[in-house]
Amino acid sequence: MVPLYAIWNVTAAALGACLGSFLSVCVLRIPEGESIVSPPSHCPICEARVAWYDNVPMLSWLALRGRCRSCGAPISPLYPMLEGTMTLVGWLVWRRFVPTPHDLDAAHLSAFFTYLLFAWALLCATYTDLRARIVPEIASQWMVPIILVGTGITDLLGYDGWLSIGWRASVIGAFGGGGFVFLLAELWARVFGHEGLGRGDVWLMALIGAAVGLVPGAWAVLLLASFLGAILGVLATLVRGPGGFAFAPWLSIAALLYMLWGDTLVARFLPTLAPFVH
Repeated sequence: MVPLYAIWNVTAAALGACLGSFLSVCVLRIPEGESIVSPPSHCPICEARVAWYDNVPMLSWLALRGRCRSCGAPISPLYPMLEGTMTLVGWLVWRRFVPTPHDLDAAHLSAFFTYLLFAWALLCATYTDLRARIVPEIASQWMVPIILVGTGITDLLGYDGWLSIGWRASVIGAFGGGGFVFLLAELWARVFGHEGLGRGDVWLMALIGAAVGLVPGAWAVLLLASFLGAILGVLATLVRGPGGFAFAPWLSIAALLYMLWGDTLVARFLPTLAPFVH
């Protein structure tokens, strides 16, 4: 069992790296209005197709020294950065949801795959919103039913580890989290006369609610995101001057932190909600 668990540790990181490769495609193509599936990986300068051996996450970029094999044009360092981030996140999600060799069963594996996809969506929403002020549908509304199905299957398999919220709490979290941000967005628009939170933020909060539940999950994420947004937003304003406000990155970072260390964060900073932590 222990050697198999060690193999799974490496596999989890490798899965994260593969998702990171797809993440980089989404982050770089979606803001430009390009398809994420066609054409296949290619150089944007000479349009040469990228061979499979030049498409290995992180390693190919290093081997090519960050340049296209065909024309020598520079390849964005965002590719290995996103791949490396997802590699680490994949391993962290594995350690969170399958913490010991004794947890190597169908229920814990279902939880791992469900929350690995959730982590991918959060990072996709973060980077695309920072780059182009959009939250793509593939990382928000398309992911809501996927996560609902994932939490439902995990519940049916009898999962009882961290974030074992059950399918009912997942559905309530999706409607409650998304509904709250929708009402907040409507109130903002009526009071200030312009849009403060977009549809992407509403769907992203619905996704977060589906993954972590409404109480304390979604509320803890909202509180943490508001804190991060306020502190870092002030710092950004001091450095770059006033600008638009993007809430999706803070929501995503807060949700990622909650998914990985939420029980510790709630016990430390929101002890009154600790009894509700699953």
